[in-house]
Amino acid sequence: MQCEKTPRMPTLFGQDIKLDSWSSRPWLRHSFCLRSGEILHIKGQNGVGKSTFLRLVAGLLPYTGHLYWKDGGIVEPIHANQVSFLGSDLEYSPETSVKHILDYMHTLRGSQLILNTEASAPILEGIETSTVWRYLSTGQKKRCALYALSINSKYLWVLDEPFAHLDSAGKSILTQHITSHLDVGGVLIYTGHESELMPQHSIHLERN
Repeated sequence: MQCEKTPRMPTLFGQDIKLDSWSSRPWLRHSFCLRSGEILHIKGQNGVGKSTFLRLVAGLLPYTGHLYWKDGGIVEPIHANQVSFLGSDLEYSPETSVKHILDYMHTLRGSQLILNTEASAPILEGIETSTVWRYLSTGQKKRCALYALSINSKYLWVLDEPFAHLDSAGKSILTQHITSHLDVGGVLIYTGHESELMPQHSIHLERN
């Protein structure tokens, strides 16, 4: 596994990664290396464990092996608070309003919610912020999650089926955000079948 020695941003390494409790599954032992601006695509059939692998990389599940940043001679482990994770289970309390959810997103970021800005309006277009979560369509819920991506500056994005349930406009907006993220040196690990993305690396997970 060869990576350039002095990337302009930290290099992300995963070495012999596997889930603690699933040591018998051969796919949970993989290595990868991502330089700034690169994409890793996690592939495989439904049910093989792609979402689990993403949660592992995002620091949400215990694992064996090594996940770390390397910047010159400095090596640091990955922590969950350094990762923007978008899972497939986008659920909040059914009676929570969109505005309350967006407020919460900004609280996590340490900023103040300002709606209808030039950057946020396309993502939230057609969504009334007074609407409660249970009345949103799956696509609208996904757009709220994408808004969270648009206001963060985390270096690593881990996205589970990010284009699922989005219309063509939503897919275009997401593609623009991903491109901007990569252009400033961020890295992306994702699952999905989108032709809009051109990953430099891939891992194919297989069943036992």
